[in-house]
Amino acid sequence: MYKKVFYLCLLALLSACGKHEENQIESKYSITFDDRNVVDVRDLVTDLEIIELDTATKALIPSLVDISVHGNKIFCHNNKESGNIKVFDLSGKYLYQISHTGRASNEWIQLTSMNINEKENAIYLTDSRSKKVLTYNMDGKFVKSMILGDYFCFEVTHDDGYYYSLTHPYMSGWTPDEHTDHKIDIYDDNGKFVAEDVPMKLNDARIGEMSDRKFYMGQERCILSPSMDNTVYELSDGKCIPYITYDYQGKTPMYDEKDIQEAIDNKKWMCGVDKTFYSGKVVESSELVIRRMGDYDSKDIIFNKSNGKVVVTAFDSDIQSQTHLSDYFLYPLPKCYADGYFYGHLDVELLGLPEQYTDGYIPKCLEDIAERAKQGKINNVLVRYKIKA
Repeated sequence: MYKKVFYLCLLALLSACGKHEENQIESKYSITFDDRNVVDVRDLVTDLEIIELDTATKALIPSLVDISVHGNKIFCHNNKESGNIKVFDLSGKYLYQISHTGRASNEWIQLTSMNINEKENAIYLTDSRSKKVLTYNMDGKFVKSMILGDYFCFEVTHDDGYYYSLTHPYMSGWTPDEHTDHKIDIYDDNGKFVAEDVPMKLNDARIGEMSDRKFYMGQERCILSPSMDNTVYELSDGKCIPYITYDYQGKTPMYDEKDIQEAIDNKKWMCGVDKTFYSGKVVESSELVIRRMGDYDSKDIIFNKSNGKVVVTAFDSDIQSQTHLSDYFLYPLPKCYADGYFYGHLDVELLGLPEQYTDGYIPKCLEDIAERAKQGKINNVLVRYKIKA
């Protein structure tokens, strides 16, 4: 009898090996909110500045998908063709690029993500095609590369001795399997698999956020915001620990499993027009955490950690206006935070649209940029600003 009990316990232990059980730890913060009282973002943003990126040929970025600011440098992820990293100073002057396409150890086939850990002086680049993470220092010098596991890796970051690799059900035919029924694979510094973590709550395969970064490395911690998950996690000591739990009580219905299956069956993207979802887009400063809900018809949740205040606003998004340039065009969702400022990316291509769409709606501070955009004389434009919330 005792031997039978022993073997049953041993079997249970072995089956749990390599998995972190669904975390029963309560989040450090839990917030409840709705979208009945949306604060105008123009009442929250202060000290707004415009940064035009260098227009030299070598500085051009045809497809800017991510930015990260560290020290006196702006790192820009260009997703065109095989991808590269362009680096500028804070005024927008071009400095250098990281661009190594190929199959050597310091090269990639398709660059899918950029994550920067300033305290480690390291840039972590993910090549989804070769299942490889490449490490460069902040000056663009190659350090090392590593293949993590034997399955597709979509986005990778590193902190305090562990690699965290994001999975995605796209690679398993849109339906989660044993490789993608959780969000994170964890490896040690030698590339040895440690555990899987963050069970997938809802299949996010048809959410149009595949190119958006889900990890965010702030000044104090690295966090993860999985799409369609009501929890943001802190990555610490090889674990994903619940950090902020969101409880949306608004009037817009949330996507559910039926909606997800219909989107998969019909091969359509769920863009959050009539319904909403917890987005993977998140930014943290020393005081604020900003997380988006929805996509096209979005709301943005600003949580003040110091006083517990929650403000619901709406930075610019694709559905702010369908008939003319959005009133909030000058206020894009922040992609990163550094030294007191949030940084966002202006979609300057919209400034080149026909006059019936833009006439009377271009902010005065962008009129000159708009004229040059129509002539194809603009690279990319960033804005930086402070937020009072």
